[in-house]
Amino acid sequence: MSNNLPNVILICSEDHGPHFGCHGDPNARTPFLDQLAAAGVRFDSHHTTCAICSPGRASLLTGLYPHQNGQINLATHQYGMYRPFANLVSILKEHGYRTGRIGKLHVLPEEAFPFDFVWRDPERISFQHRDVFKTAEVAGDFAANGSEPFLLYACFADAHLPELHQSYGVPENPLSGDDIQLPDFCPIDAPHIRDRLAGYYNCLERLDKGVELLVEAVRKQTGRETIVIFTTDHGQQFIRGKVTCYEGGLRVPLILNAPGRISAGLVRKELTSHVDILPTLLEMLGLPAQDNRPGRSLMPLANGRDVPWREHVVGQWTGWPGSWFPQRSIRDKRYKLIINYMPERDEAGARYYLPPGLWETSLTEADFAAAPEDLKQALQRAAQPPREELYDLHEDPQEIFNLAGEEALQSIQNHLRDTLAQWQTELDDRIADPEVLAALAEMHEHIERDFYPEGVGPPRKESTIPWDYGRWIDPGVPV
Repeated sequence: MSNNLPNVILICSEDHGPHFGCHGDPNARTPFLDQLAAAGVRFDSHHTTCAICSPGRASLLTGLYPHQNGQINLATHQYGMYRPFANLVSILKEHGYRTGRIGKLHVLPEEAFPFDFVWRDPERISFQHRDVFKTAEVAGDFAANGSEPFLLYACFADAHLPELHQSYGVPENPLSGDDIQLPDFCPIDAPHIRDRLAGYYNCLERLDKGVELLVEAVRKQTGRETIVIFTTDHGQQFIRGKVTCYEGGLRVPLILNAPGRISAGLVRKELTSHVDILPTLLEMLGLPAQDNRPGRSLMPLANGRDVPWREHVVGQWTGWPGSWFPQRSIRDKRYKLIINYMPERDEAGARYYLPPGLWETSLTEADFAAAPEDLKQALQRAAQPPREELYDLHEDPQEIFNLAGEEALQSIQNHLRDTLAQWQTELDDRIADPEVLAALAEMHEHIERDFYPEGVGPPRKESTIPWDYGRWIDPGVPV
């Protein structure tokens, strides 16, 4: 059977939204990704499950939401899957695939993902060093090193911080702050913000070049059909993006390229999710579906069929040391509801963006003062959110104006709340249970004191205390 199976390249980049030329972004210089989309299918309403690295990647690989697999936050902070769930790597390996990984995994336990080959040279592929030429060379060598079909999971560091304007000579002619047209997701004009934005788009240009070199290097080394899937872990690290339930953190690009298996040149607007990648690939390869996974195969959409599709997509944020603030979001094609389950707490994740902050992503006092008044109010709301937030994504795609409680929209707000509650019941998401909330908050505060022994500054990399949150939220453990 393996003789008839195609190769698969699954590409996962970092920390960016759908800001390519094919999405109409005037700052983007992404010709290869635009071409990849034009020859395949682009999903324009695609979402990660959680706007931080490890959960998004775990959902991509397992087809499960974070609360289902246990990877509710960063592996760096000792969050991990409850158990070794079957995943793209283990499933394809069982069906005769050779498996390789380039770049980071960042999901625990690592042994759940049986890669035959791993390359992650910190001098060549890391936050500080991004050598797209060596990355492509390694990919080509892997492709040439066997006759079996292979899965190559390629994880590029762009566009994670630091936003490197140039690395190993790429891009050849970096953008400067003066070249940038301020995007809607970051409309505050200041020299240091323009410099960050230029760095962001330079990262995307380097990512484009890296994907081009890697795909071409692999295709040169194999006569076998090669499927390419491109996405990222979560959205951009600009205001109200990463670590939030706003669209800037959850909405991400997805491109499928599989000539002869799917249509070419399609743009689909249906609401899709990272949990859909696993069932899509299994159907594309003719492999058995996994039982009890919440996602749906995108193959009918990718072949131009108009089929009944989900009307809502859900996003999650649960918490981590320093920011324990459980949230869920649910949106339809127009409206978005965010529920903040512990609004009496400050949303410490806002320090990513608000002054005074601990990260270079934080605005200065001068930036905040220069922001439009409605954006100031939205930023302040992000730091101390109400119980519910409701946004009209057609009229207000940046989610500035909270419409929760408006009489004319009460039926919509109620419907979204009820739909989310039904989803939580069906998928055993227990975060709304007051007993679970209280227990997790107490456990988290204990862990936080271990991560932040001095009460301030960056956390330790590892906790010395077991973080046993699974006994409260693992759907495999009876209540």
